[in-house]
Amino acid sequence: MSKDTNTRYHPLQISLHWLVVALLFAAFVLAKYMSGLPNEAGKIAPLGIHMTGGAITLIVVRFIARLRLPKPVSATIRAKRFLTRSDKWSTMRCTRSLF
Repeated sequence: MSKDTNTRYHPLQISLHWLVVALLFAAFVLAKYMSGLPNEAGKIAPLGIHMTGGAITLIVVRFIARLRLPKPVSATIRAKRFLTRSDKWSTMRCTRSLF
């Protein structure tokens, strides 16, 4: 197999994916816990800054990784197949809804 035909995502991309999953789960648990606490300015301002900074950092790292790392060939082919099927399905549904 040549280096040009990648069949898997880069480990950095996989790690970022699971990091985002873990952080979303942690955010849900933290939100459930914090919903019982009173809303005070001392709690809300630092939390907003922390969430915004973390989101921007993850977005920037993910964007840079996506630009620099190659995309697997199989993922591109699967995406095209899915889009073709979903396009046919949505066209068929729209056509049926007209009549």
